[in-house]
Amino acid sequence: MTVAASAIPVPPIELDDAIRSELFGVERLEQHAESLAAAQQVGRTPDAGRPLLPRVKDNRRALREAYQTISRAVRDEGTTTAAVEWFIDNFHVVDEQLREIR
Repeated sequence: MTVAASAIPVPPIELDDAIRSELFGVERLEQHAESLAAAQQVGRTPDAGRPLLPRVKDNRRALREAYQTISRAVRDEGTTTAAVEWFIDNFHVVDEQLREIR
């Protein structure tokens, strides 16, 4: 006797659970950070790379534009997702960090 695949109950995956679940635990995250750091080459002169501040300024501008666009869309349409809620709720934190970098 065979059982059809649709007859086997599969528990639904809650979206919030999937978003909040840990991909890496603290220990695994530390190991990953160490392996990433070991793989990077460090230049001998401080001017060896691209300047950071112009990139930070561009990123801040792009994030502010995204925030304004998303906020208007949520206000006009009234619908949202977990990612949109997170971005709107935490934009001030991201913006403050970018200001501190400058």
